[in-house]
Amino acid sequence: MIQSSLGADYSKQYADFIEAFEKLFQIKYEESIEDMCNMITNVLITKYQLSIKRLTKIVIMAFQYNYSSRENYIRILKHIGADFHEISDTQFPMEDSIEFIVMHDQIDKFKEYITQQSIEQEPYFLEIPDMSKQFDCNSIKLSLIEACAYFGSVNIFHFLLSNQICQKTQNCLCYSIIGRNTDIINECLKDNEINIDCLKHIVSSHNNEMLGYILEFKYFVFEQWIQSIKTSDGFKYIIKYQNLKAVFLLFEKDKYSIVPWCAAFPQTIDILRNNEFYDKTDYRNRNIIHFACKSQNSDICRVLLASSNKFRVNCMDNKKMTPLHYATKLNNKAIVEFLLSYGANINERDKNGKTTLHYASENNNNKEIAELLLFYGANVNEKDDDGKTALHYASENDNNEIAELLLLYGANINEKDKNGKTALHYASENNNKEIAELLLFYGANVNEKDDDGKTALHYASENNNKEIAELLLLYGANINEKDKNGKTALHYASENNNKEIAELLLFYGANVNEKDDDGKTALYIASENDNKEIVELLLLYGANVNEKDDDGKTALHIAAKFNRNEMAEFLLSHSANINERDKDGSTALHIAAQNNKKETAEVLLVSGANINEKDNHGNTALHIAALHNRKILIELLITQGGNINGKDKDGKTPLYIATENNNKEVAEILLIYGSNINEKDNNGNTALCIAALHDRKKTAEFLMEHGANINEKDIYGNTALHIAADYNHKKILELLLLYGANINGKDKDGKTPLYIAAQHNYKEILELLLSHGVNINEKGEYGKTSLHIAVQYDRNKTAEFLMEHGANINEKDIYGNTALHIATENHKRETAEVLLSYGANINEKRYLWKHRSPYCNIL
Repeated sequence: MIQSSLGADYSKQYADFIEAFEKLFQIKYEESIEDMCNMITNVLITKYQLSIKRLTKIVIMAFQYNYSSRENYIRILKHIGADFHEISDTQFPMEDSIEFIVMHDQIDKFKEYITQQSIEQEPYFLEIPDMSKQFDCNSIKLSLIEACAYFGSVNIFHFLLSNQICQKTQNCLCYSIIGRNTDIINECLKDNEINIDCLKHIVSSHNNEMLGYILEFKYFVFEQWIQSIKTSDGFKYIIKYQNLKAVFLLFEKDKYSIVPWCAAFPQTIDILRNNEFYDKTDYRNRNIIHFACKSQNSDICRVLLASSNKFRVNCMDNKKMTPLHYATKLNNKAIVEFLLSYGANINERDKNGKTTLHYASENNNNKEIAELLLFYGANVNEKDDDGKTALHYASENDNNEIAELLLLYGANINEKDKNGKTALHYASENNNKEIAELLLFYGANVNEKDDDGKTALHYASENNNKEIAELLLLYGANINEKDKNGKTALHYASENNNKEIAELLLFYGANVNEKDDDGKTALYIASENDNKEIVELLLLYGANVNEKDDDGKTALHIAAKFNRNEMAEFLLSHSANINERDKDGSTALHIAAQNNKKETAEVLLVSGANINEKDNHGNTALHIAALHNRKILIELLITQGGNINGKDKDGKTPLYIATENNNKEVAEILLIYGSNINEKDNNGNTALCIAALHDRKKTAEFLMEHGANINEKDIYGNTALHIAADYNHKKILELLLLYGANINGKDKDGKTPLYIAAQHNYKEILELLLSHGVNINEKGEYGKTSLHIAVQYDRNKTAEFLMEHGANINEKDIYGNTALHIATENHKRETAEVLLSYGANINEKRYLWKHRSPYCNIL
């Protein structure tokens, strides 16, 4: 390829750099790496000062484009003393595997393999590291034909095509460029054109011969690529993969295409010195000085600032960061000085409101830069969008020298950020003792509170920073100060199991029984978090073991809730009241039962807990266990003497409650241990009544199998059958009838199940009752039959259904009313017509007012 003399000079000047990268990306798996290692050491490390960290990234990127040479890349990383596990930990095909055969184009072995085994046409054949994600463990999945293209396995590639085993995919061209086999590339070009994605791979894999060809002959994608470099991120792969040759090739074709990003390469200094460029920005609004600063190319920066091109020193990118922000962030004093001497705005704020002084204060190595910025007039108390000053950042990051420098320049020591935190809060939170000591020496308010009401002592206690806590106490910190939730430093120490802090606070006089806004003491919180050593310490200092929170719970209640059986034992050994009740009347045993904590329940029972103690609703622990379906707890409580037939305030037994909540297995255990199956609640309901009420068919069947009285009545005279009919529970009703329920039984008002079903218009219930031989003319309250009721409630279809099934249409109630009397008296014309159509006697008279017939009512 013919080059311009200027382009050739630039390439020649840095030929060793270009050659080192091209060889690194093309090394063969069987090739000796001795020359490569010497080139890396002498050229890239010694001459061009590439760091081991940067080289490691480059080697890993090379591996992603040259997968078959994995072992050589591991050796190279070992040679430069870098971590090689990112490569060595990747899966790699075993020798003689089909993947290895394809990788190395072993055509004879491949043919032999396919004669013995069929090649599965799976979605992918081989996985290789994802080349688009530098340090990601994801993989790219290659089909068989794509793998041949990637590895340049030309013989197997053509064999697959000629025998129609595989077809080319759209990705084959991109992968063939990586494989660099001309025959495969030409074959792929028959169906596809080189696009932007192909060019990215050409650049990334340092396939500069092909790149030169495309640029020289202005291949059809050339203009599109140049445009993407000028207007978007088309250049980022050139920088990321350090393809210096690509920079020079582009410069020859369109010198403006390499601005502003070429400043990322120190080797472009002569281009920038010898050419004039206008101050253009990239798609992120970065100008050429941004790139020089981000790449820490101080020589290029000096050339650019001194040139006649007038590049903007205060240009802001899309993050509102200027070159000075980047130079400060990267700790490059020389560039910072250049920028300041050329008018860089020292107090410019980025999109988060941070100035260069904020960035300098984050890093302790930036003291000289911080001093330089302050000397040039940086605002020492400038706040970012979080309300942080440089002093906040220095304190947070333990930058003692910078903090002192800021104080000497007048930093406001008690300035607060938007959360109300001062520098002392940050120092205490992050265990930066020297900073805390410095701040206190300079007069920081030791008891200043943030927006959560926390002082520095709260933070030190929360984060187990003992030395800082002691320092704060020596400077007069209020040991019992509360935050907005009422917590003291001792609460935080107890919560986070910081024993040494707790001991220190108690020694200095912390109130051991102080409560937070929920009424919790430090002992309560320590018990809640199972911090036994803290509990022991607090008790030693006089903590009240039976102190209650706002819900009336003690430390023992909480130990029971979370199954802290050792904690419970310890509290009981220190006089915890085992039967103490909370606001709901629950003891620790109630709570253990509720939360299914068997071990703690056993501890409590062994220690003498009242097993039949009742809460405010009359529930014992056994009731609670039945309610929450705690099978293991049920057996434990029964065997330890729990009253199996004990009643709560509503008269409910544990069996009743288990039935009510459909806890069949618990009900079975209770019955095995002798629970009274027919015990009634205050309304006279048995467990079977409740099963019928809640439509629990399996539970109802289980109860009847175990002897439940099927016709037992509640205080209103309702049996389970009445209840099933009333709530339209067909399956339960059918089951009850199967087990012999009294189908004509009456409640206290004389209502039968049929009477109730007619009242509610439950046709399926009516059909079921009739199919089981119910007396259709059975009379209930006031001598009314079901037909009377159907008419009274305007249930025309039900009335018709009853008449069709033999209801006596002229049956009278105690007043002599027939169904027709009721219909006419209530002006139910349509119902009356139905009754007449079924033969109702229109002249039938009542017992009272005997002269009045239905006909009179109609008149």
